[in-house]
Amino acid sequence: MIAPKSLRIARAPAGPGQGTGEPDLWCTYAAVRTLGWLDRLPDVRAPESTARYLRSRRNADGGYAWSRGMASDAWATFYCTQALRDLGTPVDDTAATEEWLGATWTGHAYGMQPGQHADVWATHFSVRTQVRVCGGPVPDPEALQSWLGGLQDADGGLCWTPEHAARGRGPDVRACYYGVVAWLEAGLGGKAPWDVDRLVAWMRGMQGDDGGFRLHVNAGTPCLWATYRATGALRQAIDILP
Repeated sequence: MIAPKSLRIARAPAGPGQGTGEPDLWCTYAAVRTLGWLDRLPDVRAPESTARYLRSRRNADGGYAWSRGMASDAWATFYCTQALRDLGTPVDDTAATEEWLGATWTGHAYGMQPGQHADVWATHFSVRTQVRVCGGPVPDPEALQSWLGGLQDADGGLCWTPEHAARGRGPDVRACYYGVVAWLEAGLGGKAPWDVDRLVAWMRGMQGDDGGFRLHVNAGTPCLWATYRATGALRQAIDILP
């Protein structure tokens, strides 16, 4: 799964907000994560029910899905297991989850599902699940280090895959965040596999006069998504400057 090249900014509705009335994994993860950041997890009204909802997304293969009956993917697996950890709830059979993650390993990085090509989005999720939840190192740290290094293109930013960087597809602030965090979470150590000064300069170049950040050079409007990822990546990247 590759992130979209652009993000359409919608106008806020004039009336009251609308929704399906049904819970979903994205909102559940975000709510639990935010309460954790605010040190307000005791405010979760029914943590047992929330944990039960998250566990219901687990498939027999050890991975987790967005909804019951869907195939497991790295994104849902991270969201479910991380939210369970935030709630202080044990994650069931992490050995099976680790085995599922191994099926998504391509030899250099992780794909979103078994059989898919590796991208930095999926790699970021799976590295964090492998290290934080399963407690083990990535299968081949040297291969991952090399793969992550290949994400940097001539402009200095990071792309979704090394193939995108080689073809001049252009970097994206989200890919910068995912790449930097994947490298740090994997605990690869030593020197970062990029020219960090150029990486920081490219990300800073995505900031507009209004203070917000764009997703990439072809995005005409700053947005909250880009600003969140860019500031997160800058905070991490500046910490690894030599």
